Amino acid sequence: MSRQAPWIRFFAEGTAIVVSILLAFAIQAWWEEVQERKRERSALAELRSEFTGNKDILVGTARAHRRSLRAMQAIVSASESPLPTATSLDSLFGVAQITPHYNPATGARAATIGSGRISLIKNVELRNRVAGWDRVVSDLILDEQTRRDFVVHEIRPTLATFGISGSTQVSSGAEADFAEAMRSQTLLAMLRNQISQVAHLLTHFEDAEEATEAMIADLTEELSSN
Repeated sequence: MSRQAPWIRFFAEGTAIVVSILLAFAIQAWWEEVQERKRERSALAELRSEFTGNKDILVGTARAHRRSLRAMQAIVSASESPLPTATSLDSLFGVAQITPHYNPATGARAATIGSGRISLIKNVELRNRVAGWDRVVSDLILDEQTRRDFVVHEIRPTLATFGISGSTQVSSGAEADFAEAMRSQTLLAMLRNQISQVAHLLTHFEDAEEATEAMIADLTEELSSN
């Protein structure tokens, strides 16, 4: 027995070393997993905050487009009835020329993608939606730019021929020839075209708002599951 004791002791010590190494690896793997989940939570929280802020911007921008739409509708309607006061028309033409611009924050999403942290998001479907978010708002942004170009290059020059320019110029409204402007079939056709275009644009805003709400809800759910 005494001759076997060193071997038993050697085996026990070897086993202890192997177990301690395996335990160290397990602890390291566990700690790395904890840190990875922490980084994922941080990325998800930053994205949720950005999307929440962008929803507010989206809603506010859509509201401004609706104001412009109502102003154009009021102008076209007024052209078919006795003219309102010059001050009222001046205000309406000013609002009709407003071209809101949806300008969302993109820093958190760009940083998440650019740094590769997007790979930390375990939910593959959610990860792909975050990465491909530009497609959700691309039509909206394109239609906004198309409207802005039309207002700047077509409607404003046409209004300028009647002494109407800029946005809400109440103080100089009396100098503008609103009566002649309201008889212009060219101008009215432009406004009717824009009424149709803005109504279509607003459907993109509705879709984007719905998609943004879904994104915020899914980011929140993913955060709660971590």
